[in-house]
Amino acid sequence: MLVAMLHAACDSGPSVQRLEASPGAIATPDQKAELERARQDSVVRARPGYVVDSVLPVDEEIRRFNATNGVRPSGFAHGATSRSSLVREFVSAIEKNDTTALTRLVIDRNEFGYLVYPSSPNTAPPYRQSPDLVWTMRSAGSEKAAKRLLARFGGRGLGFHGYACPPRPERQGDNTLWSGCVVRSDAASELRMFGAIIERDGRFKFLSLTNGL
Repeated sequence: MLVAMLHAACDSGPSVQRLEASPGAIATPDQKAELERARQDSVVRARPGYVVDSVLPVDEEIRRFNATNGVRPSGFAHGATSRSSLVREFVSAIEKNDTTALTRLVIDRNEFGYLVYPSSPNTAPPYRQSPDLVWTMRSAGSEKAAKRLLARFGGRGLGFHGYACPPRPERQGDNTLWSGCVVRSDAASELRMFGAIIERDGRFKFLSLTNGL
């Protein structure tokens, strides 16, 4: 009798709405579009040889990146005429606490898109990354590095003695790069204060300001 009463009570109560509705029945148009994009992305990622960073051809990625840039530069703007003069300008900018002068010594977005990225290792596996991603990470790293440099050394004499770079540079197309250079000064006997130095057609700039601070 108790079991029968319990069944009767359940049958007489309000019906419970099922929540397991199909996605198509409850999704908004925007949600449907997002689900379809996710499905297509999963299909593409499952293909052999898929590169995680992007499914677009390199040439198309470069075209899209440069579409938001200016005209193709003929060379590095504001570049120094030698490695030594570049490092001296760098030291002078630090001692003067001059953020603008420091920024001008680094590759800009236009130069990166047209003159640097196309011949860089980031265009092919295993280092394949889109120009947007590489530029975003590199520019953010340079900005943070510049703040650290000026916070620690800005506005005072460094007692600059010189610098040293590895004897064998790296060639990337028309660009030559020296990585791992260090500065010798009274402020720091030997410190990596900037990223790679890059040269093209006799003009020198920093690829980034990422440093060892």
